[in-house]
Amino acid sequence: MAQNVEDARLKAEEEEQLQRSLLSIFLRRRDIWEEVCGDLLFDPLYEWCDYPTAKDQRAVERAIIDVDFGRAVVLLRQKRFTDDDDSILERRLVGLLRCLYLQEPPSSLVQDLEAEFCQEHFTREKHFNFMDGVLDSRRELGEEYLSLEASQTWILYWIAHSLNILGRKLTESEARGITRFCLECRTEQGGFGGGIGHHPHAAATFAATSALFIAGTVLPEAFEVLDRRKFLHWVLRDLKISLPEGAAFRVTRDGESDVRATYCVLATASLLGVLTEELASGVASWISCLRAFDGGFGGEPYNESHGGYTFCALASLRILNDSGFLSEKEFESLVNPCRKWLLLRQRQFEGGFQGRPNKLVDACYAYWIGASCKIVDVEFNASALARYLLRYCQDFETGGFRDKPGSDPDFYHTCYALSGLCLTGWHALGENGTKVELLELDPIYNLTTNALKQAKEFFAD
Repeated sequence: MAQNVEDARLKAEEEEQLQRSLLSIFLRRRDIWEEVCGDLLFDPLYEWCDYPTAKDQRAVERAIIDVDFGRAVVLLRQKRFTDDDDSILERRLVGLLRCLYLQEPPSSLVQDLEAEFCQEHFTREKHFNFMDGVLDSRRELGEEYLSLEASQTWILYWIAHSLNILGRKLTESEARGITRFCLECRTEQGGFGGGIGHHPHAAATFAATSALFIAGTVLPEAFEVLDRRKFLHWVLRDLKISLPEGAAFRVTRDGESDVRATYCVLATASLLGVLTEELASGVASWISCLRAFDGGFGGEPYNESHGGYTFCALASLRILNDSGFLSEKEFESLVNPCRKWLLLRQRQFEGGFQGRPNKLVDACYAYWIGASCKIVDVEFNASALARYLLRYCQDFETGGFRDKPGSDPDFYHTCYALSGLCLTGWHALGENGTKVELLELDPIYNLTTNALKQAKEFFAD
């Protein structure tokens, strides 16, 4: 009996010493990181020098370091390396970091730990809970969504598409909720407003069309909300404009014209099967004038290059190419200068994409830049992108995805993080260790191939 008590006491002392040692290592995490992977970190002498951006970049790096050191410390504590002195523990931790970030083969000290430390997990059920109840009006959104009052069709799409990617079929009630709301947002002119009673808007129309395509996989009558003849008449009458550089589209009758509106119109017309020569003429010429000096595309001529606008330009050109309004040679000559710009958008340390040079990574660019890369056949580091999304942007408590570590999750970033994850071809392990399959995605329209197939079959009939 006395021996058992003594053994328990010694074991408790060993574990307490292990905890103290690991805490000491964690407190020195940034110094250790500088020694191990300092070359991957932001250096203001060689990168941008704008102080606010540099300060925010450092904050992102610190948050990522905290996550990885925290995970390593917890793992080492769970494995109870009570016989290790502080230097051995630190070498184990450093070995794990080198495996994760430098892709080095595991040393003998971490051979049994590397797979568990580098494995990403996916809280699929929590993502469902994060989005549950909105589409069928069982849940009201909080005040944080008041600023999106004019983007209600987008909210429907973000949630429906996220669920679709995750392989969760909409319930009939959810599909009816989408159909009913979009019907109320449909205008006499032919487009959809962002909310009930709003003027028709090119972006809101694309969002409503996409949401209805997803609802149509469950409820075919959702497709009947889409009036193709009125849409085409509205676009040609109110949105298409002639410019010195060619032709573009406005977001509304009296709104601005940019590549975002142009993509939304072309994508919607293509989805509905009404992309005519009259609609497409002059557009490629105008888009060619949007390219900036560095190879990316801006929203309007002479604008700075931007990830979202670059996607809109490349996707629009691909739609024109696929529809026979732009030859493969013309397409290639227009997109080739953009390839290097796209490659440079992936940050080496974080693994995610930034939307512009000298800006922070953001989960939404996993789709905007990732899809752009897919459209023009540019290779990117898919495993690093998946790591950024799953390890640093996924909220393991509430579900959903955030733009970067330290932020709160929202529907927008959840949608585009999941879309980007699809493009990596990476499959995650669920909470119970089972493989989670994400559905195949069309990078041009950001709809699953299943949703596109069913809609095309409906309109073909």
